[in-house]
This record gives sequence, C-alpha cells and structure tokens, in this order.
Amino acid sequence: AAIEEYGVEKFNRACIESVFRYKREWEDLTDRIGFWVNLDEAYVTFHQQYVESVWWSLKQLFDRGLLYQGHKVVWWWAQGGTALSAGEVGEGYRDTDDPAITVRLELTDEAKNALGISGPASLLVWTTTPWTLSSNCAAAVGADIEYVLIQQEGEVLILATALVEKYFDKETPILKTVTGKELVGLRYQPLFAYDTPRHIETNAASQKHWEVIPADFVDLTTGTGIVHIAPAFGEDDYRACKEQGIGFLCFVKPDGAFDDRVTDVDPFDQAPFAGQFCKAADKGIIRCLKNAGRILRHEQYRHSYPFCPRAENDPLIQYARKSWFIKTSQFIPDFLANNGKINWQPEHIRDGRFGNFLENNVDWALSRARYWGTPLPVWICEKTGYMECIASYAELLAKPGVSGTEVFDQAKAAGALHATSIAKVGEMVQEMPNEAAALIRSWLAEG
Repeated sequence: AAIEEYGVEKFNRACIESVFRYKREWEDLTDRIGFWVNLDEAYVTFHQQYVESVWWSLKQLFDRGLLYQGHKVVWWWAQGGTALSAGEVGEGYRDTDDPAITVRLELTDEAKNALGISGPASLLVWTTTPWTLSSNCAAAVGADIEYVLIQQEGEVLILATALVEKYFDKETPILKTVTGKELVGLRYQPLFAYDTPRHIETNAASQKHWEVIPADFVDLTTGTGIVHIAPAFGEDDYRACKEQGIGFLCFVKPDGAFDDRVTDVDPFDQAPFAGQFCKAADKGIIRCLKNAGRILRHEQYRHSYPFCPRAENDPLIQYARKSWFIKTSQFIPDFLANNGKINWQPEHIRDGRFGNFLENNVDWALSRARYWGTPLPVWICEKTGYMECIASYAELLAKPGVSGTEVFDQAKAAGALHATSIAKVGEMVQEMPNEAAALIRSWLAEG
C-alpha cells in the first residue's frame, strides 16, 4: 500500500537508480576476485532484450505443460501485506498462550457403516488455531498408528490408543481397535459449510475432501493422533492434500480478515466474523462450536509462536499465496540418473548431500508478488479461465483486440519494463502486479 501511495513508477525509477548507484564498485570487485565475465556487454534485467528472453523461455515451458499456477505456503505478515524470510521469522518467536480445542468431526452414515457402528460417531482432532477450522479439508492419521473406537455417553469417539488416557478414564469401554490404514477414506461432515473445496491445482470442483488421509507427520506427542488439515494454512497440510488429491479452501483474505462467504456471527455479541482479523475471531468461533456441541475439550496451550519483528504485536500466519511453478519434480529420475554419471570428489556427495537434494526436489516456485521484476507473460480469460503465454512484446501486439498498451509504452520509453503494465487481449487479462505472483524472480535465468 505504501508503494502504491508513493507511486509505482516513482518506486521503480528509484529501484533503477539504486541498482546503478554502486555499479563501479561491483565491477571493481568482479575484477578483484577474478570472475571471468564480459562487463562491457553485461545483461540488465529490466532491459527489453532480457525481459523477452525470459518470456520466450517461459512460453516453452508453458507449451510443454511444465508451467502451472498453484500455491506456496509462506509465513505471512497480514497487517503489512508481505511474506517474511526464514531469518525474519526466526527473530520473532516468543512464548504465547493460544486456545487449544479438541473438536468432533462427525462421520457420515457411509463411514459409520464401513466401521460397523451406528448412532453418533466422530473423529477427535486437536488444534491451537480455531480460526483455520472453517478451511478444513481433511483429517490426517498415521497409517501404522493404532486407533480405538470408544463408547462415551451415547456416542462413539475415535482417537489414537496411546492418547486415550489423556481424555478418558481407564474404564472407558473400547468397542474396537483399528489401524490408521483402516480409517483412510472415511468421510465426515464439515464443521462449517460456507463453500465447497476446489481442486488444489486446477481450481475446478473438488472430487475429494472432508475425508481421512494418511500423512507422515502425524505423531503422538500432542493432540489426539488425528490432525486437522487446512491446506491454506500449513506447508505440511498443503503438501499432504496435494499428494492425496484433496481440495483447497481459504476463507481468509491477504489482509488476514475473513471474507464475506463466512456468514456466522459471534453468539456473544452478534458480531459477524466476516471482516474480523482471523486470530481475533478465535473466541467467537469457539463459542459457535460449543453451541453446536462440537467441542470435547477447551484449554489454554503455551507454545512458541512467531510474531513480526517489524511490528512485535502482530502475529504471523502461515498462508498459501498464489504462485507459478515449474514442474521440476517431473524430472527427478533424469536428475538422479545424470547425477550417477558424475565423478564426484569427494564421492559421498553424489548419493549424500546432492543426491538427497535431488531426491527431495519440489516444483520450483518462480513468481513473486512484487512491483520490480520481469512481468509474468500469462494472459487469462476472465470468463473461461483459458490461459495463453506470450513470448514477446511483438507477439502481444499482433493479437486482435489489444488495449492498454500505453502504460507499457510509457514504461518502455522510460527504460523500465518492470513498471506496472496492463494489457488486455479481447477478454484476456494479464496477471496483474497488484495480485499475488505477478512477477518473475530475478534469478530465473541463473537457474
């Protein structure tokens, strides 16, 4: 917001001036360290030649189905509208008290039939982030963990065997014991039904959500052994949902407030949750769940949680931001095969540090929500969602129905193609710099 108030064009001009302020010093250092590069013909990332070279390479990837739009989960400072680096996040951790609630996820009739039970039956999940429950899409279990179905006051409750005594007496009747594998695929009713999930990559209607999935991060140190999964608010959650084909939901806007789809109000004062900062709504959400009979236990939990080092009273949230990715994970077998042909010195690097890096390769997030960077050359139809990637400015101008190029021309005349440029091709609109993931990371060309 501050950059927009200052003026994007003025800001980009200041960036250019900053880049060249120490040009001489960088050239001297390059000579001193013996870095062999032709400084007289060095490329400049905001020049049209460089920008279009990136556009061309992205189009090759797009046409091969290797460039796609997804999400990247980041630590997000909602009040400041920016993601923080790992170093910044590490500076802000401190002990704080958060509400910890154990809630019932009521099984569907089909799920109860599969388990051979009848009457009220629920999975028990534990969370310290009640505000994320409206965006719940799955419940995770450990495939090899043992779980029990217990009878408690006329209802069946499911949790890990090792954690029963945290919640119930030793004499509590146990109906049956199962493994996590036997729970996978069971469906449950959502706690909140403001909307239905969308496919995590294509944004089409989701065909799989509100069901039990396996996950490798489920443990027995806290909670019930069944983990609430909200892919919009956790890196592990997002990864697990993507791997299992689970849908995606997010009712929180980038400013941290609930959007207008959230229709419930706080039972205490009738204040609507829509428009409230998400973490500030925890108490009201808990009251809603208590009124609905969904909460088994409510307590306070002290743990270490990150706050923004730039504004110490602002809690950070994990937040899935739209981003563009290159499908590098598709080539893991090729990476490993080629790595095996290299004569590494020392040899253990091949199968050790570098080999592990290749084996755990994830798709490369190449876009950034910035004002200074190479514009993303993808145009999207507002009506159908059809996408097209453009390889050059000349190709764009050759499209029928082009409008809005005057901003681009003004930027080009000023020698700064990083500037906010808006162009429409009929009903197709360019990914906009004031939206997430509109610009390409500066080091794309370096791999």
